[in-house]
Parts: sequence; structure tokens; C-alpha cells
Amino acid sequence: MRDAEVAVAAEMYLWDEQVRGLALRVRREGGKSWLVKRGHCRRTLGRAPEMSVSEARAAAQHAIAEETVGLAPRRKRTATVQACLQAYLTDWAETRCKPRTLEGYRDLADRVIGPRIGSLLADKLTARDVDRLLVDLRARPATANKALALLRATMKKALRWDLRDPALGDPTEGAEAYDVAPREVALEAGELALVLDGLRSVGQRWPDAAACLLVLASTGCRRDEVRLLERDWVDWVAGEVMWPDTKTGAGSLHLSPAAVRLLAEAKERHADGKPWLFRSADGTGPLARSTLYRTWAAALDVAVELGADARRLQDLRPHDLRHTFASLGLSSGLSLDDVRRLLRHRSRRSTERYARLLPSRERELALASETFLRLA
Repeated sequence: MRDAEVAVAAEMYLWDEQVRGLALRVRREGGKSWLVKRGHCRRTLGRAPEMSVSEARAAAQHAIAEETVGLAPRRKRTATVQACLQAYLTDWAETRCKPRTLEGYRDLADRVIGPRIGSLLADKLTARDVDRLLVDLRARPATANKALALLRATMKKALRWDLRDPALGDPTEGAEAYDVAPREVALEAGELALVLDGLRSVGQRWPDAAACLLVLASTGCRRDEVRLLERDWVDWVAGEVMWPDTKTGAGSLHLSPAAVRLLAEAKERHADGKPWLFRSADGTGPLARSTLYRTWAAALDVAVELGADARRLQDLRPHDLRHTFASLGLSSGLSLDDVRRLLRHRSRRSTERYARLLPSRERELALASETFLRLA
């Protein structure tokens, strides 16, 4: 240990030969301190020469013994569950999730998880707390499952980022999600015809929303792929739309003549240069979701008046037009691979088959969709 008296050019460690893991750290400016580094034990013991070699050896042996039997004092963590959720969203989800997914996560964190267990310290969260959360949300099982998935991902990161004591483990481990049957509703051809008639009927009051829904029916697109569609994304000559980003990344789709006509009419209604084809009530932004759903509800009411079964349409969503598109496409003779391509589903098994589809074949599929939807 006498070598420590010599001036050093950089920080160095002088390891003791009697107590394994004990070292004298000598800093560039000359400061010296005793520390122990062995296994999971990492601790500064005191300054030298105030602490002698014998005292340092005794302190090191005591620290190692404490760690070995689990008596070592643990750092007090102050992060709450809500703070862990925010850290997960900010430091992880923001750079990896689509805006709509991130919006859903924030809603779950702020309105579902936060008010119930957000104020608990992460170190105090138990498996029973997680189960109570699920019980509290039993009337909304789908929401409960989403909350559990978000909380589980958050706790994994909290353990990794030392926001929760790793010795406590994951409180979501073993938590059981609710069994929720997937909603796969598809209209029959006659039912779809009545719904389309309803949309045309309410189109005088809500022209943009009705047209947006008709495009959804004729393409099988996701709601916001059409609701937020910009004019520059449409190749008007080729009859093709090219999205810079969607749920599954950038994508393109050849449109049926009926869909192109609906988009062209929307373009003519709004010649002010703003990008969106379907507008908000004041024309300054994209079509609001609330307006879209209000129009949808009105169209379903008309469809019932025209003879549709009210029970079948009771819980029908705009997204069910996508299911209907797929169902009617298959029943009209399109192959499963063709429909998957039209819907732009991402699948490892079908990627190679998708790559072999030629643009001319895509146009044939678009024309076929117009035939079975009778939108021409």
C-alpha cells in the first residue's frame, strides 16, 4: 500500500492481497479512498489515511458478509408507478410506436392505470395490486388486457432501469388476462348494399365523412389511412395511393375507378391547397373522428329504415367495412393471398408471395373489388 504515496498520472486501484475485493483508489488529484468490489458488493468504505489498512480490511469483510447473507442496505427508490409509465412512454415507446399507438398508451397510463395505482411506489407494487387492477376493470375486459400489457412492459423496463428493486421481481408475472373474443363482423352483400345506400343518403349533410366511409368500403383500408389521406399521396393518372407511413410502414394500393372518383370529388370540393382530401367542419384540418362516427351512426339508422336488421348493425363499426371487404372478396373468388395483398397485412409467411405480385395483377384485383361491391 506504500506505493500509493507516489504521485499518479491517472486514477488507479491498488488491490489488497489479504482481503479479496478490497482496494485503495488513488485519484489523479491525489485523493485516496478505500472501496470493496466483490460479486454484487460495491461500496466505498472510507477515506485514507483516516481509515487504516486494518480498519479497511475489517470493514470490507463485514460488507462482503452482509451482501452474502442479504443484509446489505438497499438504495431507497422513490419512483412511482406513474413515473415508471412516463419513463417507459418517453424513453422507449415514443421512438418505437406509431402516433396512434402512443396515444392509446398515454390514455391508458393517464386515465386507466394512473388513477388506480399510479401513486404507489414502484418498489411497493405487488402482484395483489395488479390483480385488483384487473378486477376493478372487469366490466371492460379488453381495456383491462391492454392495461395489463402496458403495465407489464413498463415493469420490465423499470427493473432494467433500476426504477424498481430487481430483488422484488416483476409484479405482473402470473397475472391472467381476460378471455376476450375477437370482434370479426362482416356484412353480407345485401346488408352492405343497404349500408352504402344509407351513406349516400346522409352524404348531403356530411359529404366528406360519407365519402370517406364509401372509400373505406371500396378499398378495405384502415380508417385513418383514408381519413387523413393527403392529395399528394394519390397518383391520379395511375389510380394509385402511396402512403409514406401506415400501421405496417409505407404502402401503396391500386384503387378502383369508384374510389378514384370519390377522391377526385373530394379534391374538387377543397381547392384551397390544404393537403387533406377529407376535411373538418371548418375546412382547416382533417376530418374529425367524431364527425365520421356521427355520420356512420346516421347511415346505419337509414339502413335500418330501408330494411336492414337493427340487431346486426347495432355494434357495427367503420372498421368492420374492412372485414366485409375481405369476406366478400373471398366469396367472389379472390384467393386468400390476393385479399391479404389488398389489405396490406404484414406476414412473414406471405412476404415472398406478396413480392411476386405484379402491378398489373393489383389493378385486376382493384377492378374485381369494384364488381363485388357494386360501387361503379
